[in-house]
Amino acid sequence: MAGKIASLAQIVLSLLGTLLLLIILSFGTLILQSYREMEQFESREAELEERLNLLKEKISGKEKYLDLVLHEPDFLERVVRQKLGYANPEDIIYRFEEEGESE
Repeated sequence: MAGKIASLAQIVLSLLGTLLLLIILSFGTLILQSYREMEQFESREAELEERLNLLKEKISGKEKYLDLVLHEPDFLERVVRQKLGYANPEDIIYRFEEEGESE
């Protein structure tokens, strides 16, 4: 009888040990998956922060341009002349034909 109890206890301990090992492996797998997800999120965060910094620089440049347009009349006049092709009434305008336009 004592031998049966000892072997039964040994079987129970083996099952508990196996169960403990399975639990440890399950948690290890979950921790590994979480770690990989965290690395992906950190990588994505770094990419987004870099993009944010580039966009902030772009906004800063556009704000400087807007400030010049609003507060510098000479700059505004130059922009209007270049981008819209405006001229003062006293300006002489020369038009050149590009190659292939003459008939």
